[in-house]
Amino acid sequence: MTDAPWTPCLPPPKPPIARQHCRHYGYEPGLQGRGPLCAAGVDMSAPGAAIPCMPDPKGPCPKREDWTAEERAAWKAWSTEHRERLIVVITAIPDEGYSGQLPCPGCGVGTVTWSRARSNNHLHAGCSTPHCFRIMQ
Repeated sequence: MTDAPWTPCLPPPKPPIARQHCRHYGYEPGLQGRGPLCAAGVDMSAPGAAIPCMPDPKGPCPKREDWTAEERAAWKAWSTEHRERLIVVITAIPDEGYSGQLPCPGCGVGTVTWSRARSNNHLHAGCSTPHCFRIMQ
C-alpha cells in the first residue's frame, strides 16, 4: 500500500486477469465444473493437459499466447487499487450491529450495504457502484 491519503473516486472497470499462465487458460471449479478449459479449443480432459498453459511451460502448445507486459501491469495496478479500496471500506463498517448502510468511502458515490452473521460474525458487504467493493468474509 502507498502512504498517500486515500481519495475516493469511481473505480475503473476490471481489466482481464493477466497472470503468468496462457491467456486462453481458464478453470471451471465446483462439483459440476469441468476443470481446466482452453478458449482456443485445446482438449484439456487428459491428465496433465494443462501443463503447457502454466507459468514456465513444461511442454509445447501451438496455440499458447502470453499476456503482454502492459496487460499484466494494468491487472496489477487494478488489483492493488482494489485491495486498497477494500481496506478503506472494511474499516468504515461499524464493529457493532448486524446490518446497515453507509455512504461508500471507497468511491464516494455509492452506498455500502452490509450484514454480519450472528452465529460467527462473518461479514457480507457490497457497494452499489459497479466494480467498487464486494466481500463475503
